[in-house]
Amino acid sequence: MSGPAGNIGTADILLDNSRYGTEYRLTAQGSAFADLTGSGTPTADKCEQSLQTIPVNDAPAEHGTTLCVWTNGSNLTMIKVTDKRNDGLMLTVTQWT
Repeated sequence: MSGPAGNIGTADILLDNSRYGTEYRLTAQGSAFADLTGSGTPTADKCEQSLQTIPVNDAPAEHGTTLCVWTNGSNLTMIKVTDKRNDGLMLTVTQWT
């Protein structure tokens, strides 16, 4: 992910509830991502293939949500929500080169 805190213009993914009331979702911001929740730990190849075949614009911001992302910097990245807190999310991030 990119951009300093508070700089929405350079973010790859937003934690967003503007369209969903109090239900937070992860929303693509100029990047593409694929929701691979429930498929185990994706490999780089699986992430890349999923981005080409099943891209989505948003996904639930819930424990266990796993997304593959092409960032604005053209990096293939996997993020997994490991904890949901009142003030945000805890993520595990893997980036392949």
